[in-house]
Amino acid sequence: MAFPIFVAVLSLSLLPTVRFSSSLTASVTDAQEVISLEGGAQVLPGEGSALDTSAGVPFLRNGQLLMHSEGIVQLRTAHGDVLGVAGAFHVVADETSATVSAITAPVLVSVAGRRALVTPGMQLRLQGPLTGPEAGFASWREVRVTDPLPEHFLRDQLLALKHFGPAHDVLPLAEAVPADEPVMAALNLPAAQERAKEEWRLQVLGALRLHIEQGNEAEARAMLSRPAFRMALTDPRSLSPLVVLAARAPDGAAGLRPLLLGFLFDRHDLWLLAALHPVFHTGAWSAGVPALAAEESALLAFGLPEADRASQGFSPVVTRWWAESVTAFIADQQQDPLPLIEPLLTALLPVVERSMEEGYPERAQTLARSLQSFAEPVASRLSATLTLALTKAQRLTEVQANLFASSATSASSVSSQGSSVPSQPVLTPINPEERVMIVTAALEQAGALFSLQTTIEPKEDGQAVTVRDILFASPKGDLSYMFDVDVPTLQVSSIVQEGKLLPYPMSLDAFLQWVRQ
Repeated sequence: MAFPIFVAVLSLSLLPTVRFSSSLTASVTDAQEVISLEGGAQVLPGEGSALDTSAGVPFLRNGQLLMHSEGIVQLRTAHGDVLGVAGAFHVVADETSATVSAITAPVLVSVAGRRALVTPGMQLRLQGPLTGPEAGFASWREVRVTDPLPEHFLRDQLLALKHFGPAHDVLPLAEAVPADEPVMAALNLPAAQERAKEEWRLQVLGALRLHIEQGNEAEARAMLSRPAFRMALTDPRSLSPLVVLAARAPDGAAGLRPLLLGFLFDRHDLWLLAALHPVFHTGAWSAGVPALAAEESALLAFGLPEADRASQGFSPVVTRWWAESVTAFIADQQQDPLPLIEPLLTALLPVVERSMEEGYPERAQTLARSLQSFAEPVASRLSATLTLALTKAQRLTEVQANLFASSATSASSVSSQGSSVPSQPVLTPINPEERVMIVTAALEQAGALFSLQTTIEPKEDGQAVTVRDILFASPKGDLSYMFDVDVPTLQVSSIVQEGKLLPYPMSLDAFLQWVRQ
């Protein structure tokens, strides 16, 4: 089994603060030293590697390299292009092929307009074109199958990353909030006006950086929502700094990460990488799912369970949203969905077994249930092999869940010394900051009005949050509400409107529709 990815992430968090940096003045380098590129990426080329950095995107002509970035990073080879977000990857290229290995975060590989996904701890060999979905999802999947990285190789790359000192800070200097638009004299030449616009864009990013680094969440939120600054924040050159800021946003600043990652919405490739990222996944999904093309939907459908390898695992809400998106993708198949469902089950059923072997029974059971649901429209037409594998996965996870429940019940009986009160199912606690982030993003998207008195606090049950003093506009004016939200089910209860307790709980969607009436 490959070196566990959560150990990889832990190793990166323990990097020393020694800095190695150099500038590459020639197109080809033989030196094994860390190179800092203009966009903030860092590269460790292998001995004898030919790396051309003369263009905007580095080109690996021959050899190998390890590449890391806190923001968005790209690399070109003769066999395909590599795109990554806030992570490290390794590439080997020669005249006949290239092999791309995702070390700490997923990467997308593009060949002639077609894309493939490589999840952390896996590798993909490029040796020819990538087929499109129109060729059938079985063929589409076949050329995108990845292999686990050898344990020693992954460990070597993680050790090599320790030679990467702190990256060159590509964020603009922190400064006060600028004017709503660039200051340009009427008689300025076009070139001078462009310079003024660029200075203003950097000032906006610098002010946003200042608020985030100082923990001024309300001010940062206001800047991100301010229409006047949208031109600066949606500029393609701002996307990489926004990714860096999303990683630096404190966990307690629950609403900031979805707002920052929301600017990736129009770049589906970047949103996909964030949605499958070990740090960004909850923020990306909370920001909303863009209207993905068929290949992008397929990458998401096949890729998320493969990417969910860390010990903490993806949020249950994210895996639920993923299952809903896959169900919708299956329903969108205008003809027979069987050609999509069969390769999907073939690819993901082994993930159920792997999750069980790695000690994540709840994760395995959740995936098994989703796969069972995906298979329902074509259950009578599945191959005997897949039908048997589905049944085996379901039984395997159910047995493990029963053993877990039995163990929990026994422990409860011992601790209560024979109490007759029946034990409740044991639910895995959801990270408090994650709960707050999900609910905050949902309320912001619904147009809720946050005031200085508004609070969203995680409850001790490990599943819910309490929202206090939040406002919603209505024909009667702005009304104040207090309520609880159970995050796994998105059920709203204990609803208090202007001091009056409402008797019935409802789903979050129904609640948000009701308050706007």
